[in-house]
Parts: sequence; C-alpha cells; structure tokens
Amino acid sequence: MTMARTAFSRQITNCLWAIAFITIAGCSAQVSPDTLIGIYGIHNNGKTEQFLRITQEDGRYLLSEKYDGKWGTPINVIPLSESTLHAYVKTPITVEFVGLGNNEIAVYKMPAGWHYGFFTTKTGYWAETSSGPVELYKMH
Repeated sequence: MTMARTAFSRQITNCLWAIAFITIAGCSAQVSPDTLIGIYGIHNNGKTEQFLRITQEDGRYLLSEKYDGKWGTPINVIPLSESTLHAYVKTPITVEFVGLGNNEIAVYKMPAGWHYGFFTTKTGYWAETSSGPVELYKMH
C-alpha cells in the first residue's frame, strides 16, 4: 500500500469514528423544553390564528391560551416524560421528542410525520387536548 493510500485510509477511518460518535451523542442528547417557548397557531378557515403561547419565567414554564383576541391567565406546565406520552398515545415511543404540559393540556415537538392512530403531525408540533390531538404551527 502506498503512503498516499495509507494516509487516505486513516482519514476515512477517522471520519467514520467521528460520524459514529456524533450519531451516538445525538441519540442520547435530550431536547430542551426551551425549544417549545413561543407562540403557536392553528389553521382556521384557511388562515393561521394564534392559539397558545409558552413562556418561561423564574425557571418555570407557563402556557397561555388565546380567547377572543386576549391571552388567558398563564398556567404552569412541566416537562413531560416518555411514560406520560406513552400513557396518552398507547403506543411505544421510538422517536426523540420534547413535551410540556399538565393535567389539562400538553404541547409536544415530534419529528414531522410522526403518527399514532388517525393523527399525523405535519409540522411536528401538536397539542394534546381534551377534544383530542391538535396540529400546531409555530409562529414565533
């Protein structure tokens, strides 16, 4: 084997190890609930209307719903576990996700196209509500 081939072979090996490390690190990394901070809309009559807002104040996550053009009183929401989501969807969770919620409502970020039962999220953002899952559109 020539020196050029040996050097090239080492570079390929090093690249493969780097890719393997990045893949393993990426799989074990937790998505921060901070990624859910923002304003979310729902589609209504062909346009996107503001529906809920997630903020953070003094280390707590707060969720407000919009009623009649005004933001409601913020409620506390906490990071949700895989077992909490599994209890709702009744199917194994095999993808990375992040969720915030309480016993009234939950907001999740999943990979776009994730589905369970009849529901498929196109955007990856969705809310678990008392009337079922709702597709969300992150606006801000």
